[in-house]
Order: sequence, then structure tokens, then C-alpha cells
Amino acid sequence: MALLKKICLFYCVLITFGSNAQLFTKEEQYSLDSLAEIINSPKTHDTILASTWMEVANYYYLRDPDTAIAVCLKAKEISERLNYHYGKSNAYGWLGYLYQQKGDIKNSLKYSLKSLELVRIKGTNDEESTLLNNIAFIYQENKEFDQALNLYRQALTIQLLDEDIEGAAISYNNIGLCQKEMGFVDSALFYYHKSLEGRKQAGDMKGLARSMINLASIYGEQGRDEEALDFIKQSIAIDEEMNNKHGITFDYFHLSGQLAKMGLKDQAIEACEHSLQTALELGFARETSISAKLLSRLYEEKGDGFKALEMYKLYIEMKDKIENDETRKLLAKQEAKYEYEKQKVLDDALHKNELEEKERAEERQRLISYAIGGGLILVIAFLFVIFRRLKVTRNQKLVIEDQKQEIVDSITYAQRIQNAILPPDNLIKENLPNSFVLYLPKDIVAGDFYWTEKFDETVLFAVADCTGHGVPGAMVSVVCHNALNRAIREHNLIDPSDILDKTREIVIEQFRRSAENVKDGMDIALCVLKGRKLKFSGANNSLMVIRDGEIIEYKADRQPIGNFENATSFTQYEIDLREGDQLYIYSDGFADQFGGEAGKKLKSGAFKELLRLNSSLSIEEQKLALLQEFDNWKQSYDQVDDVCLFGVAIK
Repeated sequence: MALLKKICLFYCVLITFGSNAQLFTKEEQYSLDSLAEIINSPKTHDTILASTWMEVANYYYLRDPDTAIAVCLKAKEISERLNYHYGKSNAYGWLGYLYQQKGDIKNSLKYSLKSLELVRIKGTNDEESTLLNNIAFIYQENKEFDQALNLYRQALTIQLLDEDIEGAAISYNNIGLCQKEMGFVDSALFYYHKSLEGRKQAGDMKGLARSMINLASIYGEQGRDEEALDFIKQSIAIDEEMNNKHGITFDYFHLSGQLAKMGLKDQAIEACEHSLQTALELGFARETSISAKLLSRLYEEKGDGFKALEMYKLYIEMKDKIENDETRKLLAKQEAKYEYEKQKVLDDALHKNELEEKERAEERQRLISYAIGGGLILVIAFLFVIFRRLKVTRNQKLVIEDQKQEIVDSITYAQRIQNAILPPDNLIKENLPNSFVLYLPKDIVAGDFYWTEKFDETVLFAVADCTGHGVPGAMVSVVCHNALNRAIREHNLIDPSDILDKTREIVIEQFRRSAENVKDGMDIALCVLKGRKLKFSGANNSLMVIRDGEIIEYKADRQPIGNFENATSFTQYEIDLREGDQLYIYSDGFADQFGGEAGKKLKSGAFKELLRLNSSLSIEEQKLALLQEFDNWKQSYDQVDDVCLFGVAIK
């Protein structure tokens, strides 16, 4: 109970930070609330608790590193107490990265090396190469270049052996940065070009843009101005095509510096103004500060003292804002730490009193039990033979009932955890007002799940059918749901084919950690909708569009998200929708249900015809009608699989 109170207090501090600083979107805040429920539940197993704290860190590491560190330390404490290998490795790795971002070299190196030691015992090559790069960067920051280069090259060797093109490109780039700092410009150029080639081959467009800026910086220093300008413009074209506004801010700042060096002051000012406006739009104080500082110098050189002063004031304002924000965060963390430690003292004292009272109660109970036992022992001996069989039978029944109840309780709690990954109805209606979801798990928990995200005017939605149903299916669904989110949030992908390719890669990597040959995964239909432009890709699950009463089917690739021989990149359809179109994505549970007079499967054709016949109804009426159709067909037959259907009407 004392531990629960401490966790509740700590989580309240986290949410206060998130709300006051407006760090999170509605969707992210909802996810954090769901994670809080798991953390605060006394039934949560400690390994799940450690993993859940790490999930919380995922939301904070870019926005509030101090809170992310506090969360990772909590996960570390739990994992060390359990000797939970993966939990310790994960927490140490994150702490190494976060302390590196804060400039705490000692702690960064300590935790990164501890994580590397565990990964080398039981981990993947990808994890090892990533840690080697992180540790190398720490040495590079500390000007220990030989040590840094040695580690970068160890990482590169692993990546080349694994044919990890994207990872190798990152290592080439890091080696180039290190060589440039050491003054070996020609060597730096060689590695930058190697990184550029790898990123082109891997299709890493964001990385490609950064490699171009790195090359441009060297060419500019060497007086190769036209080549430098060409690379900067290529980087701008890539970032603008991807709408990568942070990259655009970076690009135009470099363009301004290069144009100023070439004596093109007016163009340099125009480019830097573009960088400044983008930084202001994004609310990036640090980027605004450096752009304003450069503009102040450029206006001063032009002789425009008024604008130079205006930009210098903005530079000072942003600089003060950065310092004040950091001060406020520090004060908030200190206050939170004080409250946490104060509560810990109170809880420890309360816990001690509770233990002493419990011991006294147990002692009294023992004395009563001995007295009663002595009086009844002769009677029990006399009746033992008569009641032996009855007692054995009754005990067996009670044990079985207790076990069944424990299993049901565990599965019911698992349902709460699984529900935390499903988007709430109000979020679905907010993202897709003219839509419905028909979700009928076969058991308490399911292998099917539905999913939605929104970025600006673009809405992503999907229906997934994971291997199995019930508890096994639910466990696979959590892995696959996490992989889908990582593909989007960590790799910034927006095209459905790219998302599915990356999700498959992550799922395979997750299951590869098992000693067994795990072939689990999922089938999925994934849609990306912007206005009336739809992009679709599917793994075994197709998309159906009903237009003017006619069925148009977009076939999925006949391969799953998971291990599959001769796997290929997923096909992407780009569809111009019309007003009145009805979109449906679904798992196979509805069509595979046994029922009707003959007790046979409904089958795919009949299911599609049901959708077509009901497509003229309003979106709310369609859901009710299809639910009724399912119940009418199933009759008294058992449900054979999870059912999930996502319908969207285009207005």
C-alpha cells in the first residue's frame, strides 16, 4: 500500500508537468492516463510495472528530459529488484542517452556501459551497434576522439555484417563528424559521402537531408561555394517535400550563412527570415534565438540599425526564455522530489505500524487456534474416516473454483490493459466524425484491434488481426500495436506501405529475441486519409469501397506482418474518393462465423453483400444493422473468432 501511494504521488507530479506545460496532444494525454491506471493498480505485475514506466519515458524524453530521467530511474529500481534482464538493459540504455543530452558525461557513460554489458549477454546486434554509437558520441563530446572512433568502427562492423544499410549510414556519418572535429577534412568528406550513399539506398530521406548539410558545411569552408549551395538546396527540397519543418528551419539557417559568405546579403536575410518564421511557427525558442542573432548581424552589416536592434532584442528575449524555462523545470523537479521524499518517510512509518499490528493479530489468532484445535481433535479423529471422501471432494471443488476465479480475474485485468491501447470512441469521432467501429472479441481479450492517429489534416486508421485470439492473441496484439506506433512516431512515416514495411521489421526484431522460432504477427488494413485523397496498404486484409451501390475492392498483399518467405515491400493504392463513398476495413471474424440453418460459414461474398445492402443507411444505423445481422446469423452457435469492422462515410 505504501508503494502504491508513492507511485500515485509521483504520477500526479508527471501529469501536472504535462498539463501545465501543454506538452501533450489529447491523444498522448489519454495514453498517459491509461498508463497511469496500469501503474496505480495493485494487481500489476512488477515486470509490467517496469515496462510501463519505460512507456511513460517515451512520451517525455524529447519534451522534458528531467522527468524522463526520473521515470527511467523508477523502472531501473524495479528491474534491479527483480533482476529483470531486459528491463535493466532498457532502463540503463535510456539513462545513458538522457544523461548524454544533459551533458552529464559521468552518468551517461556509466549507464551506457552497463547497458552494453547486458546487451552483449542477451541482446540483438542492432541494440549493440546503437549503444556503441551512443557511447562513442559521449567520448567524442569529451574530446576523446581515438576512443570514439574505435567504438564507431565496432558499430559499423556489426552493421555491415548484418547488412544494416541504414544503421551503417548513421555510423559513417558519425565517423565523419568525428574526423571533422579532429581536423581531417578529406577523411570527413569521404565518410559523409559514404553516409549519403547509404541513406539514398535505405530511403532514409531525413538522414539524406542531414548528410547534404554536413557536406555543404565542408564545401563552404573550402570555398567550393556552388557545390555547398547545391547540397543545401537539395536538402531544402527533401525537407519541404516531407513537410519536415524542423529540418526546414535548419536548412534555411545554413542557406543564409552560405549566401552571406558569398556576399549575397539580401538573399541571406531573406533565407534567415524564412528560418526565423518557421522556428516561431513551431515555437522553438532555441532555433528562434540563433536565427535572430544571425539576422541581427546581417541587418547591422546592411546598415539597417532599427531591424538589427529588433532582431537582437528577439535574440535576448528567446535566450532569457530558454534560461527561465530551464529554471522553472529545475524548481518543479526539486519540489516534486521534496514531496516524494516527504511522502516516503510518512509511508515507511505507516507501513512499520501496519506490520507490527499485523504480527500482534496473528499471534492472538494462533493462540485461539491452538485452544480450539485441542478441544476438537478427538471429534475430528472419530469422524475422519466418514468425512474423508466428502472433504477431499469439497476441497478439490474449492481449489478448482478459486483457480478459475483467479484466471478470470487475471484475464479481466488483462482486458483493462488491452483497452488502454484502443482509441476511445470520442477520439475516433473527433478524427473521423462519419465513422463506426463494430468490435466483438471472442473472449474477454482479443487478438483483433483497431487504431487511429491524426497529424494536422491527415487521419490514419487501421484494423488488425493478430495471430490467435483470447490471451495469446492479446499478447501478440500488444507487441504489434507497439510496433505500429514506433513505425510512425520514431521513424516519422506517413505512407501506409512504408509504415507496414517498418512495422514488419520491428515485429520480426521483437520476436527474434525469443529462443524459439516465433512466427506470430498480424494481418492489417491501413488507410491514410487527407480530405478526399486516400492511400491504402494491406497485409492479407483488403479495403472495400462501396460507390453508388457497387463494390470496389482493393486487394491486400498476400503476406503478413511477421516472418514470411519471399517477403516484398507492401503495395500502396492512391485513391480519389467521391462524396457518398463508403469505406470498410475489417478482420475475417464476421465472414468466418458459423451459423444459419445449415450451420456453415457466412463466407466473404455474403459478408460483402451485407455491407453493400446496408451502405445506404446512416453510419450509426449501419453499425446497429450489422450487429443485428451477426447475431441473427450466429444464433446459438459459439463465436469462432474476434470480429472487428471499421466503416467510414465520405461527406
